[in-house]
Amino acid sequence: LTNSKGKMTSRTMLAQEAAAYLGASVDQVRRWTRKGRLNPEKPYGKHGVSLYDTDDLELFKAAEAAEDQVVPI
Repeated sequence: LTNSKGKMTSRTMLAQEAAAYLGASVDQVRRWTRKGRLNPEKPYGKHGVSLYDTDDLELFKAAEAAEDQVVPI
């Protein structure tokens, strides 16, 4: 994400937003989180809402894309 001056910025997203950003379901985001593949920021609030950093989501997308290109021998 970039700000109005074109500089990269980071923001956080709820699981639902992260799912849409990654093109996955909310359940998939939660599975990746439970397996340690996604690491949300510290939960807040009494319900422990997890926040996902956009920089982390970009890294995750890049890793997933690279993994998809690996051809097993």
